[in-house]
Amino acid sequence: MDHLAAALAYATQGFAAFPLAPRSKQPLISAANGGRGLYDATTDLDMIKSWWTRHPRANIGLRTGVSFDVIDLDGEAAVDALEQARDGRERISGPVVATAKGFHYFVQPTGLGNRAGVLPGVDFRGAGGYVAAPPSVHPSGVRYRWIIQDPLRPAPSWLVELIGPRQEQTVNSCKESRVNHSTKRDSARVLPTECAAMTTVLSWWTTFSTISTWPDHSSSPRTSRT
Repeated sequence: MDHLAAALAYATQGFAAFPLAPRSKQPLISAANGGRGLYDATTDLDMIKSWWTRHPRANIGLRTGVSFDVIDLDGEAAVDALEQARDGRERISGPVVATAKGFHYFVQPTGLGNRAGVLPGVDFRGAGGYVAAPPSVHPSGVRYRWIIQDPLRPAPSWLVELIGPRQEQTVNSCKESRVNHSTKRDSARVLPTECAAMTTVLSWWTTFSTISTWPDHSSSPRTSRT
């Protein structure tokens, strides 16, 4: 699969991307070489072309906390834990990626920061985080793939309460527009584009459907969503 085409498609829709090492979740550009991890994420098409032309097998990192957040489920036990926490309340709706061992549930940004261990096997990627996006390849060799293409929806209130208290972010939230330019120069350039993308986010799946092959929904999460 063409990682360059996929990265360009994400950026065109306003989702800031940056390169990860091939078959890895780690940033391709090390700190020693001037890399800044998720703060390298950009929607600049020329920069993206330059990165993936030089490194065509690089995985794709997408920054969370601005246009979307992600609930990271590490296996069926995590799905069960989340379903138990839901306790009959509103289900999580929205797009889903199948990972090597579990799923990424995508929701509209909550304003919350990252949190590991929300529940057994359940992590949260919000402000200050990122995820590997299809068609990236997991270290195990399994390719990330979109399995549900529903529009982004708000996270249910019970899930937001479970993750933790709301924390305002000056860089990673559309609610805030002021940026510390001394440490996050690119964020000031990326943020307006990403925030504007929230108004057109329902259109991005048309583009994604050309990036990945959609499997049948037998591989989709069986709880908290149906």
